Parts: sequence; C-alpha cells; structure tokens
Amino acid sequence: MTRLGYERFAAHGGDVGAGITGMLPMAAPGRVIATHINGPGPYPFGPPVDQRGLNEADAARAARFNQFQRDGLGYLHLMSTRPATLAYALTDSPIAQLAWITEKFTEWSDVPVHVDDLVTTVSLYWFTRSGASSAHFTYEGIQAFRTFAEHANTDPGAATLAPGGVPTGVAVFATDHSIRSLVDPATTAARWTEFGRGGHFPALEVPELLAQDLREFLRAYR
Repeated sequence: MTRLGYERFAAHGGDVGAGITGMLPMAAPGRVIATHINGPGPYPFGPPVDQRGLNEADAARAARFNQFQRDGLGYLHLMSTRPATLAYALTDSPIAQLAWITEKFTEWSDVPVHVDDLVTTVSLYWFTRSGASSAHFTYEGIQAFRTFAEHANTDPGAATLAPGGVPTGVAVFATDHSIRSLVDPATTAARWTEFGRGGHFPALEVPELLAQDLREFLRAYR
C-alpha cells in the first residue's frame, strides 16, 4: 500500500486472509483505519464447543462445528502432518486435484458455486502445480501456530479478537462456524453481521451480501 501511495487504508480477508488482516494494524500502526473479516470461528484442533448457554443460532453453529471436528478434519490432519504424501497426488493427478478441491466446495458452501468458478480454481492449482506448495504451506502454518500457542501459554481453542490490538474499526461477516460469544466475548467488533446465507466462501457464494456489508461498514471510515 505504501508503494501504491496510500497512507491510510482498510483491509478485508477470510480464512488465512482473516489472520493476515488482523495482523496488519500491528505491521502498519495508525495507518490501517479498519479491518473487515469473514468466517472466524473456533480453532479446529481445539476442544469441541460447549453448546450450553448459547442462543439457538449459535448452538446450531456449534453443532455444525463439532460435527466438522468429528468427520471433516481429515484433510487438515493430513496436510498438517504428512504434506509430502498428499503433494505427490495433487501434482501427479488432475483427478486428485479436482476431487480434493471439489469436496471442500461441496462440504463448505451454503450456496451452490458455479461450475466455471470451480473449474477455474482447480485449473489455477493444476496448471501452476501449486498443490504441493499449498499442502506444505498449511503444514508450516499449523506448526508455527502450535509453537506460538505453546510459548505464549495460549489456549489454541480460543481464537478471539484481541481488544488491545485492533484498529479503529473491526467488522465481522459471520459465516459457517462464527459464534460471537466465543470469537468476540468482549464485543470488540464494531459490526457483526449475520445474513443466514453463505458458507465458507462468501465472495463466491453471496458476493452481493459481502459487498453490501463492506460498503456499509467502511463508509464511516472514508
């Protein structure tokens, strides 16, 4: 952003991008005027979510997350422990690459993703032979997080918004496993939006809702 000539800017991200977005205010203090993230939730390798005391909507999200922990984490266990084994399959077989990505869109999407978007995504990985590097990226990220949590004496199941390290405004576009009482217990976020539509990939599934939320939130920080 400095090279582009912007002294003040906002940032948006989801999944890994949400983590990067959350760190930007520390990398550029005073310059990041607002951050907008989608999909924060409990840490996958943390404990199951206790549904007691949650409202109906959050209890449903917790139930989905707990089910995901029980039978949906195979991909993450493999990538975070044996990435090279997976890398050979993703680099050698287009069918393996297609199946690997299609499963995620099928399981994690609330709204059907257009086949052109799916094939484009798979093609980007296949023709650049990025399956191996993406598997190793997940491995390295998980190892780094576990090391950080161990040295910081942090509960790896507590993925919360830190009140002391946020910019002027933080907004959350809640998706799939986002539970505010767990992610934002101190109500740090200036805006928390739940539309009831859109899964893990809101930019593909419900782009109009995500764009609307970004515009409405960032209008106050222009």
